[in-house]
Amino acid sequence: MAKRKYEGREHLMNVRLPLLNCLWNDVLHLSPIHPSRIRDALMETGCLRQADIKPRRFFVIAPEGLEPRQTLYFQNSHDTGYKYDFLESDFAFFDFQRYRELAAVPDEQFGYFIQMKDAQKTPLLWARTPHVFYRGAIRMAGLEIIDW
Repeated sequence: MAKRKYEGREHLMNVRLPLLNCLWNDVLHLSPIHPSRIRDALMETGCLRQADIKPRRFFVIAPEGLEPRQTLYFQNSHDTGYKYDFLESDFAFFDFQRYRELAAVPDEQFGYFIQMKDAQKTPLLWARTPHVFYRGAIRMAGLEIIDW
């Protein structure tokens, strides 16, 4: 099932993450932005209509519970044009003291949603947003679950 979400971009599964020295699929992908902001941007750009919103559940994970040397912040600063030749400088070990949840959808992500709407394609929800990568297990018992 996990391979299905990479259809048409299978080579992304072979991308190595610097600092953690592992593959893209060896880590958990966490978002530094509340999913409701993504949903709202999808609606604002016309990629999603109110009538089409279906429940979608997300776990709330406190950054303090992550092992620092197993956590990366990925800035995602440039559009690779689906080549996924990411800049090594976009990766840094996660700084728990400086971390703040993003207050808004980045302009690049918003523009990407508009491009996908114009092309009549289904957008990737976090294609142009920063990511937090975690190489490890997260205990799910007791985590808050939210709907976007």
